[in-house]
Amino acid sequence: MSSTARLPLPDSLAARLRAGDAAALARLADTTYARGLAVARTLTPNEAAAERAVLDAYVALWFARREAPDDARLEAWVLAAVGRAVTPATPVRRPSVGSRVVRFVRRRRVAFRAWAASLGGRGRRAPQARGCAGLA
Repeated sequence: MSSTARLPLPDSLAARLRAGDAAALARLADTTYARGLAVARTLTPNEAAAERAVLDAYVALWFARREAPDDARLEAWVLAAVGRAVTPATPVRRPSVGSRVVRFVRRRRVAFRAWAASLGGRGRRAPQARGCAGLA
């Protein structure tokens, strides 16, 4: 049997969890930890971040225990909590505004040079500014 195989959840686990039974959360963790860790591994850069995300998810579930769904949806609830716990912990590199502007200008410059080259000398030259001819 693989480590991510589903184990049957005991009856009324959700009701016990909603009532604040810590043993119910421990039982839920015993039955869903492997799948939660497997999900977290796919979403995080390393093993330590995945384990931290799963543990953070169980802490968040304890504080949200009054909103626990019925027994049939508990595993999905846990996996969704793992996904939410991973999101802030995972560094997402987005280009800064400055780098986007630089890329935009470079693309426009390349496009302008290609357009100017396609004219083949037929284009008009820029007029010289008055009084600046001797400065060059």
